[in-house]
Parts: sequence; structure tokens; C-alpha cells
Amino acid sequence: QWKDSGEQAFLLWFVFGNFDQEFGIDAPAYRTRGTPAGIEVVRYVNRELAKWDGYPLAGTLGGLLYEENSRLFERAKKAGECVMLRGSRSDPADLDDLRALVGTITALVDLGSVAVLDPQTLTMFDADEWRRKFFARDAFLARDHVLILCNEDDDHAGRLHVTTPGLRTF
Repeated sequence: QWKDSGEQAFLLWFVFGNFDQEFGIDAPAYRTRGTPAGIEVVRYVNRELAKWDGYPLAGTLGGLLYEENSRLFERAKKAGECVMLRGSRSDPADLDDLRALVGTITALVDLGSVAVLDPQTLTMFDADEWRRKFFARDAFLARDHVLILCNEDDDHAGRLHVTTPGLRTF
């Protein structure tokens, strides 16, 4: 039933941790084929990334994450590194690329991550939460990657405005 919409799927995660200088990922164990075309994986020194205007642990998003789990927020902020996975893909016919990225992130979790941030769902996960929610079970739930926001519609009294930012992942 899939039809190409002509739109782009947008993928973005930040993985905070302390990683070995050199590391490898066991692709079969993590159900990944590597980094899909159109996705970049960039490793930053966290304190240098913090100077960036779009640093995910600053501003409004940082405030929300701190309120949600201040201990995890502080662990992420103190982490030595941040690996950013980001990119766009033509409207994919399947979810193989998303599965590959979930596997890559899970490998990073096992290699020293303290927190995984999904800014599209305004959620930060510790290693155990990430593993349990996205990797341990053998089922994919699209709902896990979507945030549904509902607010009063400022332009139309009595109506609600619903947005689903996580759907950009698809």
C-alpha cells in the first residue's frame, strides 16, 4: 500500500557517552547494515558541541529534558563525547534504514553511552531504557518514534491543533 510521497524522511539522534578511541560494531549482533545513504554519523567532543547554538541540551529542549530527568540530563552533559546521527532520505518504501540506525545506536549504548536523545520526540533515554524499548523486543512499534502534541488552536476557537513531529522519521 506504500506510495512515494516525494517527501524526505528526517532522522536525528544524539548519543552521549565516553567511547574508546577506536571501536567497531558487530553488525549482525545489532541487526544493522551500517549507516544508510544520506545519513551522517559525526563524533564530537561534548564540551565543544556545547558551544553550538543548536546544542540539544541547551535552550527550551534542554529545559524540558532537565525537568523530565535531571540526573540523566546531568550525566549526558558531563559525558566526554556526543555522536550525532543525522540525515534525510527519500521517502523510504520500508523501515530497514530505521532498523539499521536503531541497531547502530544500541551498539553505541553498549560501547559506553550514558544517554540517547531523540529530539523529534523530546525524549532522552538511559542505556537500559533504550535497549528495552527499541532493541530487546522483537517487534517494531511506530508509535515509539512519534510524539503527538495537542494544543488549543489560536486561530480557531474551540478547535485543537495536533502535530506529530516524530512522524518526520518516516
